[in-house]
Amino acid sequence: MFTGLIQTVGAVHSIAPSSDGARLCVSAGPWGVAHAIGDSVAVSGVCLTVSGNQEGTLSFDVVPQTLALTRLGVLRVGERVNLEGALRADGVLGGHLVTGHVDGIATLRERTDGQSGTRLRLESESDLLSVCLPQGSVTVDGVSLTISGCAAGEQVRWIEVALIPQTLAATTLRELAVGQVVNIECDHLAKLVQSAVARQLARMKPTRER
Repeated sequence: MFTGLIQTVGAVHSIAPSSDGARLCVSAGPWGVAHAIGDSVAVSGVCLTVSGNQEGTLSFDVVPQTLALTRLGVLRVGERVNLEGALRADGVLGGHLVTGHVDGIATLRERTDGQSGTRLRLESESDLLSVCLPQGSVTVDGVSLTISGCAAGEQVRWIEVALIPQTLAATTLRELAVGQVVNIECDHLAKLVQSAVARQLARMKPTRER
């Protein structure tokens, strides 16, 4: 589990295809945390297992499913990524419960920068954002954010989030440009409720008489 509170920003050292997907190496910089092989680290919101640590450069093996569901497959050498280590059971949950299991990607359609902060409008063509609601939680590239607005009606195709200066200073979200894609993980509790309700409604459907 993670919290969505970014601990440091690293940079892609290399990414190369492998027989099982891809090998991603990230320079973590002066993180101050000694990650051992087998530890979990969220890389821009994606939970990955450390397979190597060479003087602060962390290596990860990324499977094809993860490459398909996230934007890790289009990362470029030198690109900055948000990093967060797994939450200890006795740690402080400062953001919200984040699993690191990304649901899909969304596209930044609008960005408004002003004295009161920055607002981002993110859009998805699928039903990815169907569980989102105002004042709910969402994880964008690993960052825990509060939804400030979303599309009305049954088909939620876009959401808006507001970024405070601290979030802009401590994460890669300050670098986002219109047209770029981001990893999205919707609130885990909301997904559990949606799934339970869908199963219950399916049971309540009348069966056709033969």
